[in-house]
Amino acid sequence: GTIGPLGFGKMLVASGKFDRCTVRRFYKRFMGFELDPAKHKPYISKLVKVYTAGGKKMKPFIQWMLNQPRFRKGH
Repeated sequence: GTIGPLGFGKMLVASGKFDRCTVRRFYKRFMGFELDPAKHKPYISKLVKVYTAGGKKMKPFIQWMLNQPRFRKGH
């Protein structure tokens, strides 16, 4: 058997790669800095935990990021 588009999407979400990509994109958009998966793996994992704990909703995740000291310092 083959995997159709819906099956592929489910595999992608289940693997966690979609969540990691989402948090990296939002971090770059709002913090102005691109996270390197090789260098920032623990921090990306922390961001994914915050994102998933908030029900994978963007607004609470963005609010959390904007309340971080890194945002206030401009890093």
